Amino acid sequence: NAHGRRWQLRASDEPVGSGPNRWGDGSEQAWVDERGALHLRSSNTPEGARAVEVSTSLPECYQRIRFVLDAAFLRLPEEVIVGTFVYRDDSSEFDVEFGTWGGIYTDNAQFVVAPVDVERTRIHRFGLDASSITAELTWAEDSIEFEVLAADARTSWSYRGPDRPKPAAHRFHLNVWFLGGNPGVSKATEVVLRDFSVHCI
Repeated sequence: NAHGRRWQLRASDEPVGSGPNRWGDGSEQAWVDERGALHLRSSNTPEGARAVEVSTSLPECYQRIRFVLDAAFLRLPEEVIVGTFVYRDDSSEFDVEFGTWGGIYTDNAQFVVAPVDVERTRIHRFGLDASSITAELTWAEDSIEFEVLAADARTSWSYRGPDRPKPAAHRFHLNVWFLGGNPGVSKATEVVLRDFSVHCI
């Protein structure tokens, strides 16, 4: 339990999901500290690389999700992605993700409403120079509003296009994973979920 919620830890010895990756479920990869903050840490050891992911169920309503996340966003290794996302299946998902996708992007963050289209009207990339962010996702019937506050910089984006997710059996996920399941020279990346709340609107 963290932030008053039960979190489910993903585990797999076979590459699956984002990446795809192998997912670790040990106490060295996910733990709650004495202040109640949830820590996640990817790993790359001689025994193999392990990504890490937790998720929690969301209410069956339009809602406002707010969370505070600490990580070395500007210094993430090129192979590492930090994902925060609302998900039911691949066609009902929206994300705030951090990383440069192997160095192909200069900007290191993005808002996404899946699936991304060829015209890229369902994605908004932006730069982030901070070690802590506060994010708010307002999931309404007519729009999905994204907002990230990092230091004194505020970035927001609104998606009002077609095929928006509708509340039904979604979960909020937080993960740290390797592109193509390959950690490169990355040893470990840690993120800390300092706060999390969700309210129906």
